[in-house]
Amino acid sequence: MELIRRASQVRTPCRPRGSGLADAFHVTYFPIVDVFRTNATAADGVEKLYPHRKADVIIDVFQLPAMIMSYE
Repeated sequence: MELIRRASQVRTPCRPRGSGLADAFHVTYFPIVDVFRTNATAADGVEKLYPHRKADVIIDVFQLPAMIMSYE
């Protein structure tokens, strides 16, 4: 819903991307995973909704293996 809200803002609209629907479905997994890899647009929305889990969101795919290993 955060991605939809951003796309519908009159003052500062975020132009919808082709991957927007896939991003919205992908974000539904965030509450049940330890590490979440996503693009910068979705990451910004997730970090605003879950500020206490900001460190669990990874934008750079090359940081993902180290983050996963830190949970073991």
